[in-house]
Amino acid sequence: MLSPPHNRKRTLPSQEQLHRISLGLLRLPLALVSADADGMVDFVNDKFTEITGYEAGETVGRSLWSLQCQETPTCTDLEKFVLTRGDWHGEMVNRRKDGAPYWESVSIAVVRDRDGAISGYVAVKQDVSEGKQTEERLKAREAELSEAQRIARVGSWTWDAESDTVYWSEQTYRTCGFDQSVAPPSFYGGHGKLFPPEDLARLTQCIDLALRDGTPYQLDLQMLCPDTPRWITVRGEATRDAEGRIKGLRGSIQDITERKRAEEEIQCQRRLLESVIMNLPAAVLIAVGHDLRIKMINPAYSRLAPGKEIIGKTFPEVWPEIPALRDVFLKVLETGEPYEVVDEPYHISRFPGGLLEKRYFSWSLFRVRLPGNEEWGLLNTAWETTERKRSEDALRVSEEKFRSFFEHAAVGMGRVRFTDACWIDVNGAFCRMLGYSPDAMKATPWPQITHPEDVDMDLIPFRRMAVGELDTYSVEKRFIHKDGHHVWARLALSLVRNAEGLPDYEIAVIEDITDRKRSEAERERLLSEVQRSNQELQQFAYIASHDLQEPLRMISSYISLLERKYSGQLDEKAITYLSYVVDGAKRMQKLIEGLLNYSRISREARLVPVDTNESFSAAVANLEQRIRESGGDVTNDPLPIVLGDETQLVQLFQNLVGNGLKYRKPGSIPHVHLSARPAGLEWLFSVSDNGIGIESQHYDRVFQIFQRLHTKEEYPGTGIGLALCKKIVERHGGRIWVESRPGEGTTFYFILPGEH
Repeated sequence: MLSPPHNRKRTLPSQEQLHRISLGLLRLPLALVSADADGMVDFVNDKFTEITGYEAGETVGRSLWSLQCQETPTCTDLEKFVLTRGDWHGEMVNRRKDGAPYWESVSIAVVRDRDGAISGYVAVKQDVSEGKQTEERLKAREAELSEAQRIARVGSWTWDAESDTVYWSEQTYRTCGFDQSVAPPSFYGGHGKLFPPEDLARLTQCIDLALRDGTPYQLDLQMLCPDTPRWITVRGEATRDAEGRIKGLRGSIQDITERKRAEEEIQCQRRLLESVIMNLPAAVLIAVGHDLRIKMINPAYSRLAPGKEIIGKTFPEVWPEIPALRDVFLKVLETGEPYEVVDEPYHISRFPGGLLEKRYFSWSLFRVRLPGNEEWGLLNTAWETTERKRSEDALRVSEEKFRSFFEHAAVGMGRVRFTDACWIDVNGAFCRMLGYSPDAMKATPWPQITHPEDVDMDLIPFRRMAVGELDTYSVEKRFIHKDGHHVWARLALSLVRNAEGLPDYEIAVIEDITDRKRSEAERERLLSEVQRSNQELQQFAYIASHDLQEPLRMISSYISLLERKYSGQLDEKAITYLSYVVDGAKRMQKLIEGLLNYSRISREARLVPVDTNESFSAAVANLEQRIRESGGDVTNDPLPIVLGDETQLVQLFQNLVGNGLKYRKPGSIPHVHLSARPAGLEWLFSVSDNGIGIESQHYDRVFQIFQRLHTKEEYPGTGIGLALCKKIVERHGGRIWVESRPGEGTTFYFILPGEH
């Protein structure tokens, strides 16, 4: 039974007891059991299962009293005791499911209804096995301490130098960890194994001095005991005979291992604390005395005031710009009440002699007792928040600008939640685009105002963005206007993440592209008509030129027949007329052939890898007679393999080389040269001649069909050749152009795709 409070002697708990109590409060393990009025268990919690090993299903329905170990005498009358007293608390041995015994603390209480009748029982159990074991160890330790107190907790030893005999007391044996049945090691032969070399050297030096001139000694040494190394304090002094001669040594030994460990722990904690302080990103200052003299700062504090001398100065000397803080510091020093401010502005300089500027700080101030010092000190921690404040101000301004831009933007804008696909907010332009009010828009998920055929196209990337797989995407789709018609829109959507980096919402920029879509549809219709018209024109040109060749051949045949049979009967004028007809028929034949070739280009091209060396050789062979008649010279560099139509490339080279041979200067020998060089994945070809050249104003005209710069009397031709070249090059995905100097020659350039 506990004594009343006024009879109990109040004692302050030791540090170890407080530590044990605080650990117990923090880790309190409690098992809860409830039973009905008959004492049958109807509930156990998880802690009960953890302690005993019995699951709830194995326990519910059993008698509450059967849960206690029947071997324990206390359990015999436990039920009767509880019914009599109403509750019971005590400790007893119980057994777990696996049979293992354990100590438990048990509290059982009777639960009564309003009429005083028993309605059930509640039991609270706690596994105290570890505590019991700790108690047993404490009892053993207390016995050792009691024995140590009996001999003043210090072992004694003596050594006779003449006989090298050593005596240890029982405590010395215990301190050193030696078996008392074994003789102590001798000074001369045994000390070398008891101490590390550096400690042995110190001890030997002290022993030598004591034996020589009687100098006493005291040393803290590490001793290599049989069980484990220990720290000891050894004291020694010389013993003398009746004549005063030194005959040996005597002294004491004390185990200071725990003290050493505690000192090392304190040193480790001190080093750790200093390391933490020195590496904290927050600025830390410690000041002492009523003059607030600064004793320590960390590097972060030095960065607050670079160039300033701080250690040894008073706080007002370091920060003369803020004299009001002196009173704050002194008040905390006197009262011990902590002081804290957040984002407080101060006008201070960054370095000595610098300009004052507005800087923000969050800081705190605590009164602390400094180690080894009886007076109070102050611990000041500070964080400069200037950049954060500026960032917050900039963010606020940015948000205001964004809000203004959002509200007044010419295009639609809105923010969408991922959870329900509803609009968080929308701007006026978007509302006007679809004819809804802002409230109606925000109450409607976007799939409901999207054309059914376009929902999936937008929904799939929307879901990927919702889980963070996409940061941006764009889509063109149809919205449904409030009045029912469709509005084409282009949406550019961007993911916005929260502070943890997780998807928060998406922001959409919506552009009305209904007019553009209509224009695109109209353009496609017109392109289709143009393509159909071009096909019809090509077909007409082919059919017309093909059908014209038969009557033209008939005209040529009959004129030739007329010329052979009746040439002797015709006068000179008639013969001239006939020559005009024959010449016109031949020119018509060439025009028709040119038209046929021109129309075939778009219909018959087949692009495959072609060796242009072979194509150029074939073109030169076709021009062999013209080259011989002109006395000209046709050359080429090594040529590449390109992707093209071999027949058309032969025709291209033949026309360009033929032009170089035809348009030569009177009295000169024509020279035509073909070369090629790479241009990325393409090849740039050039055909150069030394002919009459072309005026720059005619560069585009020469590629137009039926356009000629000279009369047929000067230079014969149909005006189709260069137009044919242009169409062949364009059919191959390239382009052709001309550069020339009148009277010096002309170079035709064209680009063809490479083999790959």
